[in-house]
Amino acid sequence: MQTVEVSGIGPQGDGFANQTRTVDRFPDECSICHKTIIAEIALQGFVVQDLLEMYFRCANPRCARLFIAQYRFDPGISQGKPTQHFNFERSLPVKPKPIIVAGDISELSPSFVKIIAQAQSAEEHGLDEIAGPGFRKALEFLIKDFAISLA
Repeated sequence: MQTVEVSGIGPQGDGFANQTRTVDRFPDECSICHKTIIAEIALQGFVVQDLLEMYFRCANPRCARLFIAQYRFDPGISQGKPTQHFNFERSLPVKPKPIIVAGDISELSPSFVKIIAQAQSAEEHGLDEIAGPGFRKALEFLIKDFAISLA
């Protein structure tokens, strides 16, 4: 667990500054370049009700971009008192990981490459209801283009 300094707005709309909260962990991967990192805190965290946002800088010198880590309040009790603990939820913005497709497949079915990249992007943005049908559609195009190439 890490202790962090935060400011923000509490559940009753009351503001506060320079208080400490604990988080379960810092992000270990940059959501932009997808490299494993030891994240560097860039700015103090900010709490709005049950959501804590912390700003980090990617430690990869080729990226060095800022990203936001979001934490959700954990309503647990420790030693008879409510905790001020937050659990890591996700990092933003998310830049989709590039999909590596063999050259033969890219030549055979350019539509497959385009559709699977979009499905992957939807999945990484948490759009799982869209991603599944997208992957299925990509596979259908690959099979169709392969069958056409045999004819």
